[in-house]
Amino acid sequence: MGAYARLLKINVPELSLYPLISFGLTAAHIQEARYWLINAGFLLFIFCCSAVSISLDDLNGYIDGVDRLDTLTAKRNINKPLLTGELKQSDVRRAAACAVLLGFLLLVLVSAQTRTPALSALLMIALMLYSAQYSAGLKLSYRGLGEVVLILGIPASICLPIWLLTGSVQPAAATAAAMMGLPYAAQIVISNLMDHDGDKEAGRLTLTIVMGPKRAAAVLPVLLLALFWVIWVAGIHTHILPSVAIFWIALLPFHVKYILLIRDSEYANARLLSFMAIRFKLLLVMATTLLARIAL
Repeated sequence: MGAYARLLKINVPELSLYPLISFGLTAAHIQEARYWLINAGFLLFIFCCSAVSISLDDLNGYIDGVDRLDTLTAKRNINKPLLTGELKQSDVRRAAACAVLLGFLLLVLVSAQTRTPALSALLMIALMLYSAQYSAGLKLSYRGLGEVVLILGIPASICLPIWLLTGSVQPAAATAAAMMGLPYAAQIVISNLMDHDGDKEAGRLTLTIVMGPKRAAAVLPVLLLALFWVIWVAGIHTHILPSVAIFWIALLPFHVKYILLIRDSEYANARLLSFMAIRFKLLLVMATTLLARIAL
């Protein structure tokens, strides 16, 4: 069970926790039982989407040789169960298939509770298929689009449950959601920098390979994180974001330190710091948005 937990990243479930932000953004509906059902069901559904994407990514990395013990040791991530021999390829395929089946069941249950079941089901199917394309099917992450998948996919996982529940997405929710995928995309840049040689040998065409490692390290993280803060400043200035969003400034030291570590080529430390910042961001954003809605 421990090997499957590490395979599906249950120990570091950042991607599958983003819909919790929608909980804070829609807390005014907390008195409705249907609210709990839709949000809990959607949270589990996103976990299934994340599990499918992650397990297939690990499987493809193992097959094409990108995931190697020397690389993972440098990334301080040596516990992938395929490499340690705890799981076989068939086990990973089975886990992905189970996640798809459970996701489809949750999709049916959640969409049935919404105002437009058919449309809701189609949108949830589209999100699951989109998530899987990161490392399977179209393999978007191997075609220079891995960062784009996260920049668009994470906001979708936040906005869709809000729409399922209320039938609309307010500007505050859309603005907050638009910010959330940017730091994760910046973290993927570092992972791709550390995987550069293996990705190139395997024929993958990540954005880091397209731009070159030095240019990617110098430009992409700064650009992505700068865009995060531009949206934040605009949201605060126009009062689209709630006033408590001013406390998101606590993330700035993490981002500055992250950029400095990249400048010094300390990619492993930058990667670990980015995960810490992402978890802190989730807690901070969920707490402040929940407080903002309860205060209404």
